[in-house]
Amino acid sequence: MFIKVDNLTKKFGDLTAVDNLSFEVNKSELICVLGPSGCGKTTVLKTIGGFLKPEVGEIYIDGEDITYLSPEKRPVSTVFQSYALFPHMTVIQNVVYGLKFRGFSKKAALIKGEEYLDIVGLRKEKNKKVTQLSGGQQQRVALARSLIINPKVLLLDEPLSNLDAKLRIRMRDEIKAIQRRFNITMIFVTHDQEEALSIADRILIMNKGRLEQIGTPEEVYNNPRTEFVLNFIGWSNLIKSRNGNLDFIRPEKIIIDSKKGEIEGVIEEKLFLGSFIHYKIKTKSQIYRVQKNNDGQNDYNIGDRVYISMETTGQIVQ
Repeated sequence: MFIKVDNLTKKFGDLTAVDNLSFEVNKSELICVLGPSGCGKTTVLKTIGGFLKPEVGEIYIDGEDITYLSPEKRPVSTVFQSYALFPHMTVIQNVVYGLKFRGFSKKAALIKGEEYLDIVGLRKEKNKKVTQLSGGQQQRVALARSLIINPKVLLLDEPLSNLDAKLRIRMRDEIKAIQRRFNITMIFVTHDQEEALSIADRILIMNKGRLEQIGTPEEVYNNPRTEFVLNFIGWSNLIKSRNGNLDFIRPEKIIIDSKKGEIEGVIEEKLFLGSFIHYKIKTKSQIYRVQKNNDGQNDYNIGDRVYISMETTGQIVQ
């Protein structure tokens, strides 16, 4: 494995932020560390980056034990949530900043800097102050500055949280494209489930400092191992099972019809979400969440009596 985190524990006083966490990352893989605020995901990133020291555990990158190396001696680079750019410097000065510690001449650094600005589409802005750039452009500068030093691992701490919705989607596509172009290993921290599902090769889900599940987006969505994962990744319906198992069905796996079906109910809530419509349907036994593509046909309203039928249900295996 290219990255190995083994039995990592980090405390702040009496608070255990990361609790005996172990996981591995393959070379050239993009892993998303996902979880709610306070689950320990940023602490994990800062510990891998060398900004925090663990109480217990080891961290290996490409076979090297880096657990107690200082940040500048680790083969990693970090893109922070705030971007951490130097406001008094120009775009290209920010990008080439790390090269002066690696023996590059000023001329060679500027040539390399322009090359990386081409990659992120900002060569024309090279002489602007970073304060003159938009949030998305600043994000690209931060990426170029991190990539130019050729790290083995790129760490990204909530890098898109300061951007608007459309720009977030565009930037996550660009980050994935850059990851493939450089064939670089990335650990990407986010609290946004959609972001993680769309960008990650695998998702590591944390809760209260512990690992809940690690797997591909398809695995964690379709086969959650815990009730926390089920409820944190998208909407779901828990179904009372006769044998005591915890069964579930996702809203898009329920069929809604006005005339026939397995269970009768009444629509209590309707959310129009553009490409699909989300309903809450009250039945005798429970309330179901049902999601339907917005095809312009067979639309239902609050108060309508409808019928629902289940496709294949899932089961949490703990």
